[in-house]
Amino acid sequence: EAELKKVKEHNIEAQVNISKQAAKLSAKMNAIKKVLKDPDLVEGNVSRLESQVAFQAERDSMLENITELQKKVTVAEGEARETNKKLYTLEEQLLQTEDQVRQVREGLDHKEALAEETMKMAEDNLIRTEIKLFEATRERDI
Repeated sequence: EAELKKVKEHNIEAQVNISKQAAKLSAKMNAIKKVLKDPDLVEGNVSRLESQVAFQAERDSMLENITELQKKVTVAEGEARETNKKLYTLEEQLLQTEDQVRQVREGLDHKEALAEETMKMAEDNLIRTEIKLFEATRERDI
C-alpha cells in the first residue's frame, strides 16, 4: 500500500508538472497566434529581424576590415623593424666614418705641426747660414 501511495503521489506530481508545461505551451501558442493575427506585429518583427541581419552583415564587414587593417599593421611593423635595422647600421657606419675623419684630422694636425717645426728649423738654419755667410764675407772684405 505504501508503494502504491508513492506511485499515486508520483503520478499526481507528474500530472501537475504536465499541466504546468501544457499551460506554458498554451500561453506561448496564444502569443504566437496573436502575433500572427496582427500584421503590424508581424511586420515589426520582420523589420527587427531585417535590421538585425543588416547589423550583423555590417558587423561582419567591419570585422573583415579590422582583420585587413591588422594584417597591414603587421606588415608595416615588419617594415619599420627592417628600416630601424638599416638606420642602426647607417648610424654605426656614420660613427665609424666620423672616427676615421677624426683620426685623419689628428694625423694631418700632427703632420702640420711637424711641417711647421721643420720649417722653423729650416728658417733658423737659413738665418745661421746667412749670418755665417755675412761674417765670412765681412772677414774676406777686411
